[in-house]
Amino acid sequence: MDGQLLDGVLLPAIYRPSWPISVNRRNAWTPQRSSRRLVATPAGVDNSLSAFPGSGLNQVIEKCHLWQIAILGALAGGIAALLLGFSPDWDLFNYHLYNPHALIQGRLTTDIAPAQIQGFLNPLFHIPFYYIFVHFGPAALVFFAGALQGLQWVLLGLLLMRILPSQQIPQWMAWTVATFGMFGPIFIYELGGTQGDTIVSALVLASLLLILPGQQDSGNHDAHARAWLAGLLGGLAVALKLTMALYVIGLFVALLVCRPFKAPLASAWRFGAACAGGFLLGGIAWFGWLWLNFHNPLFPYFNQLFESDWASTVSFRDRRFLPGNALEWMVYPLAWLLEDYKVWEFRFRDVRPLLLYPLMFLVPLLAWRKTGREAPALRMLLVFLAFSYLLWLPLFSIYRYLSVLEMLAPLALFTVIAWLGASRRTAMGGLALLIASQLMVGYKRADVIPDLNINQATALQDLPSNSMLIVSGYEPLSFAALWLSDDIPMIRIRSNFMRPDRGLLDPEIGGDRLSRLALKRISGHDGPLFLLQSPSEGAKPFLEADLRLMGLTPEAAMQCMPVFTHTRLQQQVPLELCPLNDPAPVFPGD
Repeated sequence: MDGQLLDGVLLPAIYRPSWPISVNRRNAWTPQRSSRRLVATPAGVDNSLSAFPGSGLNQVIEKCHLWQIAILGALAGGIAALLLGFSPDWDLFNYHLYNPHALIQGRLTTDIAPAQIQGFLNPLFHIPFYYIFVHFGPAALVFFAGALQGLQWVLLGLLLMRILPSQQIPQWMAWTVATFGMFGPIFIYELGGTQGDTIVSALVLASLLLILPGQQDSGNHDAHARAWLAGLLGGLAVALKLTMALYVIGLFVALLVCRPFKAPLASAWRFGAACAGGFLLGGIAWFGWLWLNFHNPLFPYFNQLFESDWASTVSFRDRRFLPGNALEWMVYPLAWLLEDYKVWEFRFRDVRPLLLYPLMFLVPLLAWRKTGREAPALRMLLVFLAFSYLLWLPLFSIYRYLSVLEMLAPLALFTVIAWLGASRRTAMGGLALLIASQLMVGYKRADVIPDLNINQATALQDLPSNSMLIVSGYEPLSFAALWLSDDIPMIRIRSNFMRPDRGLLDPEIGGDRLSRLALKRISGHDGPLFLLQSPSEGAKPFLEADLRLMGLTPEAAMQCMPVFTHTRLQQQVPLELCPLNDPAPVFPGD
């Protein structure tokens, strides 16, 4: 498939010119026929591609097809991920492997919330990662994830060419700027990982690419088709990862405010309808199952609205990282730059969101008509980023959910500088700013654990078939189910949304049915009981109280055994299996 076919079939009306791009090399004052030219070239100023350094490299890039650049991006992402290594994080241990495993192996009704609140998230996105991990190993998973993340280099490059006319900068510079979008702390942390922030983001970037105005836009029929497809991709992104909703809403607002199409209301209606369709396409099966079983399609989230008696009637929002005072609400990017752990569990540093923060509000406000006349795509990009940030701030304030903004920040900074300066020197200055800001980026990655694979021997595989595994606490332990026989249930009695004492209460006075069901399942079990824990969890004061509540105590502390027989893996992932005595009959009835 060549570049033109890929453009015409998969990206209609996004990138009209064929490769190589034709260039206007005249140096006189030559306003373009289209009113959407970014800048005019004043007489005496050589703003053509030949005026930039690297013309030889530019000629090489011009000979490449789009699919070749896509393959290059995928290979670069996959190889870079392999070099960084398999770095499973809290989410992978907690639910990235467990959720698809439970769905495929039929454990949805056998277990009770071993993956805590995250165990009720849509498992569709993680199914291919689980399959690759089980059948091909962690190295294949890392390469696959890195390749998907690397493909977004193409989307970032196309977005920049959409915003800037091809006459403004050479292609080598466009692709270089796009590369900076993939070197932020979120992207580096997640490279080769199974988080959706930097993979599902591709659907958001493609949706943005479809609705940005461009020089080669055609009539209403083309605009309507683009709105339909953009909405479908956006809705699918939300179904796969609910936090992507903030970007899809930002796209919808930008579509209404910036009016990139001749029929803005009709286009917005089509975008919204297609979003609903994409959301149903990617989530109706899972959200329908949650509704039928727990009377809340987003269970247990937003339970203050659905009032399911299976969980407490609260929203279960994570409020740890919300701004703490009025000043932080106004300048939060400055606050998290000055104070570690303000918006993430890890230390990181990236000055680019702070540099972009005033621009994405002030440029559209102070130059609304000017940007609409000279740079409509830039104006729409900034409006999209501004509204998305304003949604993120009160809803989450969790930094990794800003993955799309992080990837687009270098593009937006460079484009604003190029638009304001309108010269070769300014473009080179913008590139220098990106290089300088990149040198200030600090990031963290999870520990590399190369020995974690499905072929490792564990004590879980030797448990009697009539056993039950109990988990209490907040550690991410549900991944152990991959080594557990499918007829051995895993029951969690304490988690980030459950407590065993709530199972003793009626739902009308603070109890919940899921905690009650967990206690009843344990009380009525007729076989051996085992506690799965990490050594650090064993020292927590609530563990003894939770076990005592059910009449359970470890038979002997010395009888706890390591889960993994591989010594180094057991040291990196310390898990213990402890036999428990039979529970006392102290649990409530129906």
